[in-house]
Amino acid sequence: MRALDLRERVQQRIWTAVEESVTAAGLEPRVANAVWDAFFGRSVTPRYYRPLASVSPATATNDLAAAVAAGLLRPEGRARSRRYRAGDGLYHRIGTALGVRVDESGDPARALIIGELTKRVVSERSK
Repeated sequence: MRALDLRERVQQRIWTAVEESVTAAGLEPRVANAVWDAFFGRSVTPRYYRPLASVSPATATNDLAAAVAAGLLRPEGRARSRRYRAGDGLYHRIGTALGVRVDESGDPARALIIGELTKRVVSERSK
């Protein structure tokens, strides 16, 4: 299996789990874009999120606040410097949606999820 094909398959499964987690939390599907970036360790600002989701500044602020309330994102900073990163519940929810037990958070949790999915995809392809 080509490395690019493997990566695409793993990312597709993660994207599906992100969408499911966002929907299960009662959030607008567009919030998956911010949660996706946070899952991969990137910070999300309202300014970045607005054009990504094609929303107004007020809607961007409301969407990101709702994701914080759901535990998927956590805020850092104040006012104009506010950024959002992976929340305490993000990796656990994504792991649960994918059937991967996750007891950690941050980089170790992300590495565990990606590693387990990679093993599964390779195993499925070799059958």
